[in-house]
Amino acid sequence: MTYGVALLRCGGSFTAVRIPARYIHALARDEDPAAVGRFLDTALEGSPVFFHPGARQFYALTFAGMVTQWALPGATECLGTDAFLGVLAPVRTKPGRGQNPYWSVPLTEPGVLCGVDAPAGLAAYGREAAARGEAEGDG
Repeated sequence: MTYGVALLRCGGSFTAVRIPARYIHALARDEDPAAVGRFLDTALEGSPVFFHPGARQFYALTFAGMVTQWALPGATECLGTDAFLGVLAPVRTKPGRGQNPYWSVPLTEPGVLCGVDAPAGLAAYGREAAARGEAEGDG
């Protein structure tokens, strides 16, 4: 773990829901990392989420079985067994320089994951909020 990241296959013990940053920022009504972290901590009841600034994606860790239940096509995705995810060291909790990922809601202990409905609702409402914001910005 020289770089503070372990490459893990999704679908065994966990998987991840990838949600575009614009969805989360639209719901949080903020892009400040601390404010977004507080929003996600509340919305996902302390379940771990990390942000990859370079990809502009949030990753909510959830139960492996969720991949078979995912029904939100489009920009969001529930990563299946064909995906590998770079999972950060638990100490990477602050934005650094450049495009390095960090935990928005830190991983506090193994096995604490999002429930099935929470990331799906977050992604769906975020998509709607982002679309409203883009429409208002165009008007």
